[in-house]
Amino acid sequence: MSHCCTTPNEQTGNGNSQEHLSLCPTNGAAGREVPLTAVASLVKLEVEPSLLVDPKYFLCPDPSCAAVYFGSGGAVITKEQLRVRVGFKESEGPITWCYCFGVTEEKIHQEVRATGRCASKDRIVAEVRAGRCACHVKNPTGGCCPCDIAKAI
Repeated sequence: MSHCCTTPNEQTGNGNSQEHLSLCPTNGAAGREVPLTAVASLVKLEVEPSLLVDPKYFLCPDPSCAAVYFGSGGAVITKEQLRVRVGFKESEGPITWCYCFGVTEEKIHQEVRATGRCASKDRIVAEVRAGRCACHVKNPTGGCCPCDIAKAI
């Protein structure tokens, strides 16, 4: 759990080196490398298989860009080609922040308004510590969500 808010490269001390960043071909934003397991698990089955052959994939961080992932070989995967809504790319609810346990922005706001705290964050942290998450295949970022939850709070 102590490393859930960092990328694998930050965990090893390499930070966001150039080899782990690439520029989105749609808007030029610097994207962070995402594991192929995350991309492949979230792409709709009917999506052209040729989009999943690039050796590396990156997440476009720009909320207004239609591209969610782009590959080192030129593939671009848009929101419409995914099986899930990408929380930070959406402006209307429901906006999912935890894909493993189904926590939405609306639920977080309800909890904070009602109790002054977010019980969902505590539950998610406990579940992650217990090893009961699948962030690497359910979360479009390929990482854990507690830091995203903290931002939503």
